[in-house]
Amino acid sequence: MRRGIALLIFFACGAAVFAQEKAVVDSSTPWRAWHTLAPPVVQLASGVKPILTGKPHLDRETACPPGNWNQVDFDDSGWLRTVLPTQCRTPYLCRQYLRASFFVTDLSQVSVMRLSLAFRGGVVVYLNGKEVARAFAGKADTLAQPYAEDAFVNSGGEFLRPARDDAGSADLPQNRFLADVAVPPGYLQKGKNVLAVEVVRAPYHRVIEEKKGSGVDSRELEVRGSPYDIPWNTCEALSVRLSCRADAKGIVPPSRPSGLSAIAADIVARDSPEVYPLPWEPAEKVTITGAKGGRFSGKLLVSCPEKIEGLRVSAESLKAEGGAVIPASHIRIRYAVASDPIARYGAQPPGYDTLLDAPPASVPGGRLGVAVIPVWMTVNVPKSAAAGEYSGALKLEAQGQPFLSVPVLLKVADWTLPEPQDYRTWVELIQSPDTLAVEYNVPLWSERHWELIGKSLRFLGEIGSKTVYIPLICHTNFGNEQSMVRWVRAKDGTYTYDFSVMDRYLDLAEREMGRPRIVCFNVWDIYLNQPESAPSAGIYQDQYSARFALKGKGPAVTVVDPGTGSETVVYLPRYEEKESRRLWKPLFDELFRKMEARGLRDAMALGMFWEKWPNKEEVAFFSEVAPGLGWVNVSHLAKAADLYSVGKIAYWMKAFGLEYNGNPAAGRTFGWKRKDLVAEYHRFGYWNVATLTTVRYDAEFNITGNQRGIGRVGADFWPVLKNSRGQRSATVVERFPQSKWHNWDIGSWLLAPGPDGPAATARFENVREGIQECEARIAIESALAEPAVRNRLGEKRCAQIQEELDRRLLDLWTGVSTLQLTGRSMDYATYNPPRNMTFTVSGGSAGEAWYLPDWRTRTGVLFSLAAEVSGAAGR
Repeated sequence: MRRGIALLIFFACGAAVFAQEKAVVDSSTPWRAWHTLAPPVVQLASGVKPILTGKPHLDRETACPPGNWNQVDFDDSGWLRTVLPTQCRTPYLCRQYLRASFFVTDLSQVSVMRLSLAFRGGVVVYLNGKEVARAFAGKADTLAQPYAEDAFVNSGGEFLRPARDDAGSADLPQNRFLADVAVPPGYLQKGKNVLAVEVVRAPYHRVIEEKKGSGVDSRELEVRGSPYDIPWNTCEALSVRLSCRADAKGIVPPSRPSGLSAIAADIVARDSPEVYPLPWEPAEKVTITGAKGGRFSGKLLVSCPEKIEGLRVSAESLKAEGGAVIPASHIRIRYAVASDPIARYGAQPPGYDTLLDAPPASVPGGRLGVAVIPVWMTVNVPKSAAAGEYSGALKLEAQGQPFLSVPVLLKVADWTLPEPQDYRTWVELIQSPDTLAVEYNVPLWSERHWELIGKSLRFLGEIGSKTVYIPLICHTNFGNEQSMVRWVRAKDGTYTYDFSVMDRYLDLAEREMGRPRIVCFNVWDIYLNQPESAPSAGIYQDQYSARFALKGKGPAVTVVDPGTGSETVVYLPRYEEKESRRLWKPLFDELFRKMEARGLRDAMALGMFWEKWPNKEEVAFFSEVAPGLGWVNVSHLAKAADLYSVGKIAYWMKAFGLEYNGNPAAGRTFGWKRKDLVAEYHRFGYWNVATLTTVRYDAEFNITGNQRGIGRVGADFWPVLKNSRGQRSATVVERFPQSKWHNWDIGSWLLAPGPDGPAATARFENVREGIQECEARIAIESALAEPAVRNRLGEKRCAQIQEELDRRLLDLWTGVSTLQLTGRSMDYATYNPPRNMTFTVSGGSAGEAWYLPDWRTRTGVLFSLAAEVSGAAGR
């Protein structure tokens, strides 16, 4: 209690001092951060014990920055931009390195400055490379001074869990302070100055070891993957303030420019108004790392303390020193805006996600009163481009604002990507014609509708998506109002078939996507699995009731009256009935002929079912009318794999039973080599809300595990139906409750509604680049499997390349980790989900904050290795 009173008195006095001073650097200042990770350690009587998990990406120490990190001239442009406290709040943080700069115009005008910090662990503070303060950290110590037991548990032995909002509170025993330290002006220099802070971890008290596993049952411990509960981290800067006299004239604190400004940003990071350029810092280049034949992006964050009007950004051609040029026509400029509000839990894409070709006429002020708009620059690198570094600039102009120019650097590796349709990474984005018709209020299959569909399919082609769905029945889980093959009723009651819609859709798909690997003809959905009795009240009553209302009915198809051209939905006999063979066999005979003519006979498959699947008679029916065709299935596990020994699965997407490789040194897996087609499926809004790091590298976790890639990802499946408040709340699927699949409906989408058609998103572009990195990895792994290549490279070099790939995989796992050992089971970094569910819910902000500073370097290394081994392979 006395400690709390003393601190309150101190801070009251400090407030009086600060009232006469101004902040030079504080927690809201633009900081640069580097984080070094290592397993948490517990101080026991016998010494320090590391908490190991058996997971290599956690049981290791990551790199520290160079020894000159605290010097003024150190290049920190690759470090994480942040404010305090940073997002890397984790017990795995063993060292935190922070840098902030300010400017001195006249040393004679500066008197003593004052420094105060709140932190956990120990701290060392430098000004222009010289130590100015140290607390709870000895000069030779790798650990800060330990905490007492009462910092971890209360008098009843329960863990203390300080709330994030109390991070700087003087009353918390976890918080330590360095208060009102005088900093003489002799530490300053004219021009740029750098305040550098190093935070050192304190060991955890032995009570963490003593209480491990207490109060938790064995099943919960198994799912957590760790018996430890570490409720707060002992290495963190909570707040920093360096101040000077209020009337000091010779110091320029960091401040936002008064007009339009632009600064290079990170495409994998979320954008923040706290980021702005400083006039004494060199202009940062928009840096892009890529390879030949791919599309790669950089980003510029444009901001202004007042609204931005008439913004225009253009790109110069990119030029290399040797004279090579990538023309401006290969550069696409897009403007990122927030997506529309979505009234569905766990579905709202965060941040500035939708990428528009034209800028908004006006960008109003947002958080902190600042107008912010990220600008994306995407380069389509020609296959013929010379390897090397290309320079250029982005030119910015806005109404009433000065003209700006920002330098651009593109690094092109000497490796060429295959065409997207030849990617060996399996990618499936699903297109929704009905969504586009409803969104843009156009008739189905009108010319404008086809134009919109073509735009969506073009995006799918660019990313290497390989499936096309052709609904042969209406009202399926894809939300289709009509069947793509129309049934034309003759006067005698017989039918012929109109394939014109299907033919045009396939023509368009082949033009924009290349040759599909799977063409799935949807012939079955859950509304054919009808309940025996009327359902009682329950969460899914509307869906069961809708299916019960169809009892005895078969598949719905679109029927056209040849005289009037009118279209109606007609329910045909159930597949088990004898009459169905006469109706469906001629249709499939013609489908086989048409697909044979297109060279797509081997791509044909039937769909689609999930946990509820066709009965044996239905499967047998299609084995007869469509012999040899396998089925497309999405499910938890493989229970439907044999389909009663009557049918077969051609393509299987699963959410459970997934296999990933977190320890390549113990044995490597190559999911991309699988002969059968198995892909990962994420339910709910995963692709919308996961961290961009997780979104980017999801496919790589699969191809290095035991899946071919990713499946059942919505492309333009965004919610298009609106609630009474005008908010997007439902997809086209929800027009047909009889075909709802509960939590198996497509709940994510990687495209967004633009003003003139579907648009890409920040998530789409990160997935695209992640797929391209998968292809580089596959090129390396396939070449290393060739004896001739190994002979040319030598076994020593091959081992070095493999070691680099292994290290990369561990880095990716760290980058998507929560890095926590507390909270819910799924919050644990050691989470062992039951039945090998999807490995992560949405990624972790702590892991991402660690990963972001160095990701371009990792990408550059990967592409360089691909160039080296491809050269050795003669490719």
